[in-house]
Amino acid sequence: MKRTASTLAGLVVVVAILTGCTSTPEPTFTPGTPTPTPTSAGPTTYDPPADEAEAISAAEDTIEQLLVVQGEVHAAGGTDTARFDDYATGKALDNYVTNAQRIAKGPLANEDGQNVEGQAKTEGRIMFEVETAYGQEYDGTANGLVIVPGCLDISEYKITTADGKPAYRPDSDRNKVEFQVIYDAERKLWLVSDRIDFQGQTC
Repeated sequence: MKRTASTLAGLVVVVAILTGCTSTPEPTFTPGTPTPTPTSAGPTTYDPPADEAEAISAAEDTIEQLLVVQGEVHAAGGTDTARFDDYATGKALDNYVTNAQRIAKGPLANEDGQNVEGQAKTEGRIMFEVETAYGQEYDGTANGLVIVPGCLDISEYKITTADGKPAYRPDSDRNKVEFQVIYDAERKLWLVSDRIDFQGQTC
């Protein structure tokens, strides 16, 4: 079955963007039970960073919360896209909203390459492993932009299309990406402004 480039590209974005970084302690669970899924704690406000280390910590927390929120929005059907406003802006916000809309309405390609309209279902969790991070000046704030390269891992995240079949998956579940996170001095929030995907670079 022939897959259209636009549909596959859209689905890859949907699948890949879902990964969550987890720096907070994991809930207690017993062997044999599913790994608990993190839940969002709501947006955190911040004063301007005192140094690069403080900026990096806040940026990494923001990435984690954004990806947790994304998982929650998708699991709930993809309709509550307003929740992304507290964690993302610009290009990143547009992408997160667009991908949630694909979960809510389709089309998504199933494992057979067929385009499926209708609401998809999601389960599992996404992981983001930070490789390094560094700050730069942004809009008058020292270290107001933090660049965070790392590894996006979707191996535990599953999408089922509206016809009940598994969604098409990219060849690799672990791919290199780079998050860009900026400080919004007016709102006192750190916001993901972009995520760069390094095509073909696995990790």
